[in-house]
Amino acid sequence: MIWDVILGVIVVISFSISYIAAMSYRRTKNPKILKITLSFCLFFIKGIVLAVITLFTTLLDNMGDLALILDAVILIDMIILIVLYLSIFKK
Repeated sequence: MIWDVILGVIVVISFSISYIAAMSYRRTKNPKILKITLSFCLFFIKGIVLAVITLFTTLLDNMGDLALILDAVILIDMIILIVLYLSIFKK
């Protein structure tokens, strides 16, 4: 249950940061910001894919350890998003 909430937070954070980065790129046209925007968009897409996989609990139940792998990936992604956000948008 808590992992579902964390996954939802990752999707919302990655979408929000993707939008902020896209607006920043639109203003500055800086290629570095474009790369960062694309990486945040990839995190968003990955979060959506993980959410869809998580919704199909029968798939996770049949694959056993896949649930543990997905939990670790979700936690790592959340940490990466926070670190990227702090390193990019902090003055």
